[in-house]
This record gives sequence, C-alpha cells and structure tokens, in this order.
Amino acid sequence: WVPDGFLRIDAHGKIRDWSRDAGANPETAKLPVTAPACVWTPGFVDTHVHFPQTRVIARSSGALLPWLDQTVFPEESRFSDAAYARTVAEEFCRQLVQSGTTCASIYGSSQIEALTPAPYNPAPCCCSPPPLSGSLGL
Repeated sequence: WVPDGFLRIDAHGKIRDWSRDAGANPETAKLPVTAPACVWTPGFVDTHVHFPQTRVIARSSGALLPWLDQTVFPEESRFSDAAYARTVAEEFCRQLVQSGTTCASIYGSSQIEALTPAPYNPAPCCCSPPPLSGSLGL
C-alpha cells in the first residue's frame, strides 16, 4: 500500500516507474491526474466472454438447453442485421472498458454480419477466436 505516490506512464499506457516521493510534482506531468483516496489496480482479464450475449447477460433461469433455445439463440439470430450487430459491438466494447477489462478472449457469433469489426476498439488487447466454419462433425 502506498498512501500517496506518483506513476510515470508511457505513450503506450504502460507503467514505466513509480515513486513514493511525496515531493514528486504532478504539475510537471504531461497529463497530471490526481486521485486521492483511490485504489489503482491493473486491468481485469476476461478469459471467456460471449459478445452476442451482451444484451441477455444475467437472464438465465433453469437448465442450460432451454435457456439457450429460449434466450441465447433468438438473441444471436438478431445479429444477422449488421446494424444491430454494430450497435451491440459498441455497447460490448464500452462495457468492457467501463468494468476495467483490458484483455479478453471474446467468443463471437455464427452470423457472418456480426463479424464486421466494431467502429472502434478501446480494448486493444482483445482477441477473438475465429468463427467455426462448416460442421463440427457431431
């Protein structure tokens, strides 16, 4: 715990050094930020998140298969509309950043229209597994 400190962050957003020095002058920083009584933490990593489920998060009830049939699959079918997919992509990215998630493994939609990238990506460390093509052979 450092009750008062100074972080030096480079142009790529990486912490380069820090100091306990109470004499460090934030006024000389290029972008001075003061946050008294705050706790700074590293970004969160989400190792498994489904982009098409953005608008149905926390709407599960009961067994898995009925929930998929009644909630998830109907929502995912809406992603055949490219405008809808882009709107949800913007919401998804904004929610990631607002929750402090800086890195995620994002699972996408089987709808090809939903594969168009969002207009911006505020979480540059995100990676999405490629969509499945063809049959799983099951």
